[in-house]
Amino acid sequence: MVAATTGSKAGISATPESQVRRILECLALVLNKIRQNTQKKLARAGPEHLSSSKTQPPATVPVIVLDNFMDKDLPFTNVILEWAASVVEAGLAHCVVTTSGISGYHEIQRAQPQRAASLISLDDATPMGAISLLQKQLSAQQQQQQETGDGDDGAMTTAADIATSDEIAMAAGVLGGRLEDLQLFVQKVQSGESPAAALEDIVQRSITEIRKYAFANDSEVGQCEHTWTPEQFWYLLTELAHHDSVEYDRMRNSALFAGNDVALLGLAEAQLITMTYDNDRPSRIRPGRPVYGVAFDRILEDPGFASSMSIKMNKKFIELETAKIRKAEEELALLNVFRAS
Repeated sequence: MVAATTGSKAGISATPESQVRRILECLALVLNKIRQNTQKKLARAGPEHLSSSKTQPPATVPVIVLDNFMDKDLPFTNVILEWAASVVEAGLAHCVVTTSGISGYHEIQRAQPQRAASLISLDDATPMGAISLLQKQLSAQQQQQQETGDGDDGAMTTAADIATSDEIAMAAGVLGGRLEDLQLFVQKVQSGESPAAALEDIVQRSITEIRKYAFANDSEVGQCEHTWTPEQFWYLLTELAHHDSVEYDRMRNSALFAGNDVALLGLAEAQLITMTYDNDRPSRIRPGRPVYGVAFDRILEDPGFASSMSIKMNKKFIELETAKIRKAEEELALLNVFRAS
């Protein structure tokens, strides 16, 4: 039916991956056609507009945006990355990839080993920006209520009637500049909760998220395999509870992580921690969300859970040190054997 109406083969026997490759090949042909047309226009404009290299001037190169790419486990991710790397290498297009997980950056690097991908990390809003956002959104809601007749006797209402400046400042200090958490706080306040109750609910939810996910293979909260152990995350949590950020290299080379960054990258991918980069390499580690800093403090203040995890962490330290002593004893025994012979 498809062949009869369109003159093309239905391609039913083709695999989904091959069909995706065909679509990407067609897009590459379109990009090549755009480059040819651009070069013709530049040639007509004059030789001074032509680039001395084989590629066209950077300002005239199309830009492809892969938005929220690799945020979910999607099929054909590697195929799309390989194609994007090939069109960038051929000078057909610039490619911008936005992703919330650091693993996406490593996948891009593997897809184009010949050149380095530029990494731009977006940070949270400043404290003043967070306060300004809360004030504006709370005021906007009250103005909307007045226009629809929901206000009391038409009296002017400001954000201060819902939350005082101190309450707004406190919320911004706890939630930081993370837009998602700030908007959640505004929604809760607008729905009738007090600022203190709304803030406490967000903190408690964060504590629950951390305990259920970060300590997921702890028998108290369930079984789940991750790239990190509860002892590793507890050690990192105690450090972040006492410091705003910790050095990546110091944590990576600590006894529990033993120079392996798989656990840290897994924690970053799970958004339990976030990494700041310097010269395209991890430099410092911070809580995954600003509110997690307060949540870490609360978890550390839980005497029962903190004692249990501290015991487990110290047992792990003892195991590591015992293994070192045992290895040293074995080497010493071997040296004594050689000496005796």
